[in-house]
Amino acid sequence: LVFLLLLSLQPSILVSGAAYAIRNGSVSPASPTNANSVSFSADGDGSSFPTSMYVHYRRGTGSWVHASMSINSYELGTGFFVFNAARTVGTLSIGSYTYYFTPDSSGTSTTRYPSTGYLSFSVTDGIAPTISNIARSPTSPDSTNTVTVTADVTDAHSSIGSVTLQFSTNGGSTWSSTSMAYSGGIRYS
Repeated sequence: LVFLLLLSLQPSILVSGAAYAIRNGSVSPASPTNANSVSFSADGDGSSFPTSMYVHYRRGTGSWVHASMSINSYELGTGFFVFNAARTVGTLSIGSYTYYFTPDSSGTSTTRYPSTGYLSFSVTDGIAPTISNIARSPTSPDSTNTVTVTADVTDAHSSIGSVTLQFSTNGGSTWSSTSMAYSGGIRYS
């Protein structure tokens, strides 16, 4: 009785002579907001495994951040390893980011993923604006009054595009909406 085990591997994307290959990398969540904690991961395999792994990332054209990653490796057979490296960096500022993976802290190794260029993702605004100082005039309207509602609206992470007032005149059975006009400063009415 003969058993045959076949492993199907992607061809290495790295320069020849490397004892392992970094085969893929990703960011999680795939579309983060500035309210999410961001994690990077990379996978690979080869006749050995890296003793260090780094993710290199930057926002826009800013300075590169070189963050060390935790490595888990497993020997699948004599002399054949697979590994996964991961790093959670916490929340990031709104903007477009590029990133790549290498085994060195400087990011200059030819053993990298992707082999050329960069991977990318964007961080969007996921934190709601602050609405304060809500007031109505007159304070006790009757059915003949025109009611004006004012509020201060701010967003520490992005600009205010528009403000919409939702209101009910029948105790919440039905709702209507109207755009609030910018009154100057942070005030809308």
